[in-house]
Amino acid sequence: MAAWTRAPLLLALVCVAAVAHADTARPSDPAAAEALFTEAKGLMDAQRFNEACPKLEASMRLDPGTGTLLNLALCHEATGKTATAWAEFREVAMRSERAGRRDRVELARQHAATLLARLSYLTITVAPAAHFPGLSIELDGLVRPDSALTNIPVDPGKHHVTASAPGKKPFAADVEVGVDGEKREVTIEALEVLPQPAPVAPSPAPTEASGSRTAAWTTAGIGVAALATGAVFGGLALSAKDHATRDCPDKVNCSEHAHDESTSALLFANVSNVGIGAGVLLAGVSAYLFATSPVVVAPRLSTQGASLVAEGTF
Repeated sequence: MAAWTRAPLLLALVCVAAVAHADTARPSDPAAAEALFTEAKGLMDAQRFNEACPKLEASMRLDPGTGTLLNLALCHEATGKTATAWAEFREVAMRSERAGRRDRVELARQHAATLLARLSYLTITVAPAAHFPGLSIELDGLVRPDSALTNIPVDPGKHHVTASAPGKKPFAADVEVGVDGEKREVTIEALEVLPQPAPVAPSPAPTEASGSRTAAWTTAGIGVAALATGAVFGGLALSAKDHATRDCPDKVNCSEHAHDESTSALLFANVSNVGIGAGVLLAGVSAYLFATSPVVVAPRLSTQGASLVAEGTF
């Protein structure tokens, strides 16, 4: 079978498969489908085909049937959708032959043969420069395989062609196809490259110099805290000693309170000595770290680089 005859037949099979899938995805409603079919038949008898076709399509979705598809093909034929009607008549003929309905087979084949002489065609050509990996081509929203881009039977009217590929700007074009065997062509030229976003510079890793200065500031802070603690407890030791001396000046037969004050003074003095000693030691370590840590100098643009920035060439 030639490629130009397979394409519309494939379209019909896809449509039927989509209807079948929709039917399994939702509960069928034969009563509503029959009501829509009856309304559509009345509209067709009144030659109001543009109103009848949507009702037949809805009836097919609710309860697919060969008889409904046959009437839908007749309706599409009357509204000038030659390619759609042709594919539907062929599908009706195949279904009816399996079901032994020779009357429908003959009717569908006669209409399909008449429409074949009136079909219009669209060819989608891909320029050599547009052959990119992952290229996807769509005609009226349906993906087209590479093997089915030549002499595609289409309904007369406007059609939308798109092409896309990873990292490329999409291609889009509208083409108007006439009646009675007109042939049109759309060429997909080279797709433009999408601009890439500027890379984000990673945050600089901590340097040895910044680490040394951080340690120096931390040590200095702890040293200051230790000195402050030593000073506070030194003051408490002096206060406790004054109280003990006042309560027991001769240090003979001292009261229990005076004894406690004397013990507290000794304890506070020890804590003060330790705090002040640690503070002095940490102050020395901090000074050493400040003195030995490398000095970080911010990079400066050269005169040439500065002029380039001023001129906006970067």
